[in-house]
Amino acid sequence: AQSGVTPILAIYSTFLQRGYDQLIHDVCLQQLPMVFALDRAGLVGEDGPTHHGVFDYTYMLPIPNLTILAPKDGDELKRMLKWAVEKPRIVSIRYPKGPVPEYDGHSVTPIGHAKAEVLVHNYRKHHVDVLLLAAGSMAWPSYQASKVLLTQGIYSTVINLRCIKPLDKPLLESYIQKADHIVVIEEGAGIGGLFYYVLHELSSSSKPLNQWHQIAIPDCFIEHGKRSNLLDTLHLSTNGIIQKVKNWVAKPILHYA
Repeated sequence: AQSGVTPILAIYSTFLQRGYDQLIHDVCLQQLPMVFALDRAGLVGEDGPTHHGVFDYTYMLPIPNLTILAPKDGDELKRMLKWAVEKPRIVSIRYPKGPVPEYDGHSVTPIGHAKAEVLVHNYRKHHVDVLLLAAGSMAWPSYQASKVLLTQGIYSTVINLRCIKPLDKPLLESYIQKADHIVVIEEGAGIGGLFYYVLHELSSSSKPLNQWHQIAIPDCFIEHGKRSNLLDTLHLSTNGIIQKVKNWVAKPILHYA
């Protein structure tokens, strides 16, 4: 990197944990441009608890000089990688284990620094029941959940965050103001992850905490199993998101003085 070459490190999310000191001191502190291609970010199925890459949001978000991207599908991953190698910055691109989603390449929204993407916006009188802020692999399940929820009278907006750090604050703030509930959906550890980062960055939104919700990995080591089954059990699938949203929307919002 010091000689002008852009290194690309392809590595499992769980194995980058072993190089945390190098990530901070040898790369980010010195602002040496490179790309981290973070494979197996999220649940890995039968490989089990040693290989589930669920902690990278938590350990990478606090590091300065680091741009974190999360593609929703294979097409977006390719475009993010092209963008990353052309920019003089440190970029991490996290993507999961598994087949390319059915909707791969559905959107052609240009990749840009801190640019999110609105996947669907179902509203009534400029108002939505729930705003789904979906990170990476959770974008298409959230999109599918939104379609089902609409048939049940629940209006929602789905935003594919794409750039996790920094966030697209102007876009997010405009949609947060229109929503009764905001749900952050992340295939990562719930404690100290994306949800808390979003709250920190958007604290000026004036939305009370009881309107914010999280769907994420709970505080335990997840055992092995089929990836689809694990996602469903943890409410990180289309059906799981639908169940959670219907439960939150059904409860009245309490406004505290």
